[in-house]
Amino acid sequence: MGIDLPFDPNITLFGPLTLSWHGVFSVVGIVAGVWLAMRLSRARIDDDKAYSIATWGVVGGIIGARLFHVVDQWDAIYSHDPVQVIAIWNGGIAIVGAVVGGVLAGLVRALMLKIPIGFGADAAAPAIPLGMAIGRIGDLINGEHWAQSCSGLPWCVRYTNPATLGQGPYSNPPFDYVHPVTTYEMLADLAIVGLILLLYPRLVGRPGEGRLLWLFLGLYGLARFFLSFLRYAREGIGDAPVAFGLSQAQLVSLGFALLSAGAIAYLTFRGARQRAPAPA
Repeated sequence: MGIDLPFDPNITLFGPLTLSWHGVFSVVGIVAGVWLAMRLSRARIDDDKAYSIATWGVVGGIIGARLFHVVDQWDAIYSHDPVQVIAIWNGGIAIVGAVVGGVLAGLVRALMLKIPIGFGADAAAPAIPLGMAIGRIGDLINGEHWAQSCSGLPWCVRYTNPATLGQGPYSNPPFDYVHPVTTYEMLADLAIVGLILLLYPRLVGRPGEGRLLWLFLGLYGLARFFLSFLRYAREGIGDAPVAFGLSQAQLVSLGFALLSAGAIAYLTFRGARQRAPAPA
């Protein structure tokens, strides 16, 4: 019982030239995220500066995604062939690394351009999960994120194309139905986008700006932490445990949640003090 996905993970253009669905939807997600961030930031940041910050964020996200993956899989893969570290075209990224790298790079560029950090952070808050959600469509088609076997649920998926990137052979038994974990994550991302857009007009432009970005980081961290339990993992494959029975992604996600709780509390308290009337 479930849904069979027969899609080839690659799109043949002509001759040996191919594109992956993951790559296509990643580009679409980046474009959509940049568009939303620029639209929301236009009130206080001119388009040239907003585009520059977004560009830094995208590049930083790519670097962070690759770096986190390499560190996570160093012993299993890259210590044996260090040249593969730069071979990003062969696949291998970590979405939590993309979030960290993208946010940090965007922050650095915003500081360089002397734009209002809190406002810029809040404008980016719904844009990041929007881009991530769209990118997950390609992950679902490619089947490149290994998941635990699933039965009895009508939305379980089975990858039947032999070219699928590893999903089928690593299910137990092979080519069994598995949880569409990337779809779960996509739905969580879209829920976060909706919540942030609902809160945006109530919080932006008031003391305590920056809370929306922290809200995204905290909610995404919690979602990713729990969804990781549905992923398949072994050494060199998926989210293998690194400490306390938790994967690198789960540890970083917990860090997101804890830091976010503290940051939101601090910004809320500081905002309340700024709004308080001065003593006579």
